[in-house]
Amino acid sequence: MPVSRRFDALRDGQVDVLMSNSTLTLANAESQHRLSRLPQVRRLLGEEGELGKALRVDPRWAYLMLRTVGNYGEIFERNFGVNSPFKLERGLNSLWTKGGLMYAWPFR
Repeated sequence: MPVSRRFDALRDGQVDVLMSNSTLTLANAESQHRLSRLPQVRRLLGEEGELGKALRVDPRWAYLMLRTVGNYGEIFERNFGVNSPFKLERGLNSLWTKGGLMYAWPFR
């Protein structure tokens, strides 16, 4: 796979991970990585499957990212949310399941 397409796939994957599961947070990424028995969580966090191999990155890349910066909601709140200097509501930046426009493709 050419470098530019690999970069695009990794970037898209990062965005999807950040938005895909609001139950995986900065606070619980470590415990979910160690304790979760849910196949979709284990796959996303690099404990099962070959998602990282397909992208040619560390199998735990999503776990490392969530552990470092949190999910999309946490990043938004920290930088733009009601407790930031900008004091913005999520509004259309919410997940589609919560009335917003943000949608992440499922990981399989």
